[in-house]
Amino acid sequence: MTEEELRKKIGKENPFRVPEGYFEGFADNMMRLLPEREFKEQAPAAQPVIRRKTWRPWLYAAAAVCAVAFIVGAVHRADIRPSDEPLAQYTEEEMADYMATSLFDEYTLYCYLTDEE
Repeated sequence: MTEEELRKKIGKENPFRVPEGYFEGFADNMMRLLPEREFKEQAPAAQPVIRRKTWRPWLYAAAAVCAVAFIVGAVHRADIRPSDEPLAQYTEEEMADYMATSLFDEYTLYCYLTDEE
């Protein structure tokens, strides 16, 4: 069936109808049907003692101080070079034994001791 055949069979008019005078007294009828209630006025809500706006700048300042402290500590730690004192406690014989058993060759040891790459 095509759309035209359906329109011929059913028609173009709206099958749903609103009763006469339905919207004229609608508000009055609705108010009559609703139950009566007493209006209770609510007390205003208590305001919090500490508001977010007052502590937010302090939080930002504390975060900035922590970030600066972390960055200064990291830069300071990077500038510190290990001292040669721990090597002084070993004798030449102990160092030679260690080098003989390790995977270092003489050139790698030279580069390590002279800080060359």
